[in-house]
Amino acid sequence: MAVMMLYEEGKLKLDDAIQNFIPSFQGREVIDQFSPSDTTYTTKPLKEKITIRHF
Repeated sequence: MAVMMLYEEGKLKLDDAIQNFIPSFQGREVIDQFSPSDTTYTTKPLKEKITIRHF
């Protein structure tokens, strides 16, 4: 609800990158391949930045 209030006040946009507000989201990666047999996985960089809209 607080995010929507800030949106209505024009203080942020839903398509703003989340790392602008939470720096620890910078440089995140996602799982690319997962092997259930030994639980190993590989990661790759995100293609797009995570936005407020994603939350």
